[in-house]
Amino acid sequence: FRSTAGSVYNGFGTSSPTIESCIIRNSGGSGGAIHCNGGALKMYNCLVYNNNPNTFFEGSTGGLNVYHCTFVNNSNHFYNSGTNNIVPNFKNCIIWRSTNIVYSGSISVENSIIKGGFPGTNTNLDVSPSFVDSANNNFQLKSSSRAIGIGLNSLGITRDLNDTLRPNPAGSSPDLGAYEIGRAHV
Repeated sequence: FRSTAGSVYNGFGTSSPTIESCIIRNSGGSGGAIHCNGGALKMYNCLVYNNNPNTFFEGSTGGLNVYHCTFVNNSNHFYNSGTNNIVPNFKNCIIWRSTNIVYSGSISVENSIIKGGFPGTNTNLDVSPSFVDSANNNFQLKSSSRAIGIGLNSLGITRDLNDTLRPNPAGSSPDLGAYEIGRAHV
C-alpha cells in the first residue's frame, strides 16, 4: 500500500494485528509508517522499500515482532521510540540501504543483515544481501547471497512472500528476508 502519512497505526489497547506477506512501498510524510501505541503487532514475510517517512517504525507502548522481512532503500529513521518500555524484535530480516541504518530507543536485531551492523550481538551480518536486481525492485536473493540458509528455524514461519515453502529444501535453515530461494547453505 501507499500513503502520505502513517500507513499502519496500532493504537487500540490490546489489539494484536498481524501484517503478513505484503508489500509496503513509496509511503512518506509525517509520523511513523508503522506506529505501535498499544497491543502487539506481528509482521512477517513483508517487502518494504522506497519509503520516506520521518520514521519507519515508531513505538510508545505495546510489542513489535518482525520476522523474515526485507527493508530496502527506506529513508530517515528506521526506528524511534521515546521510551524503553517497548523493545521491537527483528529476526531473520534484511535491513539495507546505501548508508548505515539510523535508529533510537531500545531495539533487538538478531540473525539479520543490517547495514552498518548492530552492537551487542554477533548473529548479524553487515554485508550486501546480493539482490537479483534492486535497480528494478527485484529484492529476491541471488544464488550467491550470504543470506541463504542462515536464518533461525524456531520462528514457525513455513512460507515466504511468494508462498514458497520455508525452509527450502526441507531440513535446512531458512533464508533471511521475505524470499526463500530454495537452496541450502553450503
